[in-house]
Amino acid sequence: MIPRDYSADYPKAGIVDSGISESSYLKEWEIGTETFIEPTDKNPRHGTFVCGRLLSDNDKFGKITYLNIEIIPANKPLTIDVFHKKHESTSEKTP
Repeated sequence: MIPRDYSADYPKAGIVDSGISESSYLKEWEIGTETFIEPTDKNPRHGTFVCGRLLSDNDKFGKITYLNIEIIPANKPLTIDVFHKKHESTSEKTP
């Protein structure tokens, strides 16, 4: 894991998924969370995997900060209209 320098400016990304594990060491690089699903509908295993792929740099992780956008429910269907509405809401809040 690459230690995060909180005074540095890093590229930013949004991870649109179903949650990232609260115990993940990748959380150091999180700049915020927008939640649109119930806690029982989260699947942090998948979201944490996606986050790890984004932050991977050969054998280390880091150098990108991310907004954790919890939109995709693990146990319910998600229509494109609902996804778009929630995603649009997040886009309006973040520069």
